[in-house]
This record gives sequence, C-alpha cells and structure tokens, in this order.
Amino acid sequence: MDDEKRLALIRRCLDDDHVTLNTRVAAILLLVYAQPLVRIAALRCDDVVVDPETGGTLIKLGEPPTPVPEPFASVLHQQRNNRLNLNTGTTDSPWLFPSTRAGQHICANTILHKLRDLGIDRKAARVVALRHLVTRTPPAVVATMLGYSYQVTERHAAQAGDNYARYATLINE
Repeated sequence: MDDEKRLALIRRCLDDDHVTLNTRVAAILLLVYAQPLVRIAALRCDDVVVDPETGGTLIKLGEPPTPVPEPFASVLHQQRNNRLNLNTGTTDSPWLFPSTRAGQHICANTILHKLRDLGIDRKAARVVALRHLVTRTPPAVVATMLGYSYQVTERHAAQAGDNYARYATLINE
C-alpha cells in the first residue's frame, strides 16, 4: 500500500455513509494512527476526551493523549455517541466498540473481516501509516503518543530512510 491509496481509504472512511460507522472509525484508527486491531477493539469511551484548554479532541493511545484533527474528531464523537450493540444486555458499556456479548468489547477478528471487506490489508496499512508518522515526527514522540516501543518506531524510521539523526540541527535552522 502506498500513501496515495492510504489517503484515498481515509477519505472513503470519512465520507462513505454506506459503510457502518464503527468500521469507518476502526479503519481510520488503523490508517492514521497505525493502531493494532486488538488495541482498537479495546478502546473505551473515556479514551476519547475533549481538551479543556483548547476544546480539541484527544484520544488516549499513549501518553500524552494524541490530538485528533477534524474531520475525524467529529466521526469519532459520532461513534462514541451512537455505538452499536448496546441492546444486548447493557446500555452503559464502557467500550467504544461494544460486542454483541454483553459487557465485552468487539473481537479484533470482527474488525479484521470488516476491514478486509473494504479492501484494507491491516499489515500494509499499519506499516504505511507508521512510516508516514515517523518521517514527519520524531520516532520517540510517535512511540510515546501512540503506545509503541521506541525500538519499533526507530526501526520504521530507519526503513523509511528518515531516522531523525539530524533532528536537533533541524530545530536550530
């Protein structure tokens, strides 16, 4: 997957109302934030927060929480406020992606099948998203904000040909 295809898929997930909202949100979390499906499935509603100072949306994927730009922030809030599967035993489920089994979150394999139906290869999507991030932001920052290890983000930066070895000099220029 190249960056152009990734961007086209992101646009589709933002705009295509024929795809269920929870599938669109899960796809964007994969395509923008390179999140593993098990982490996406286990997100809680309280992981989506509004910054009291700026009014912007943040998502707790690591520390500090990661900013969520528009128009994805609006779609993410729609998911939090209009979750599926709340009629299967509890309406106060803490999960952003509730399961059909009461009190549990959706299974990562369920998300995987929905993404495949959209034509998204999860491994390719994670790699291209992570490489996009580490070539624009220092890998250590990506690691902490998205919950990755430093070794993983540094390896992806090196493979992308941009390891930020000169980052300190770039700031001073």
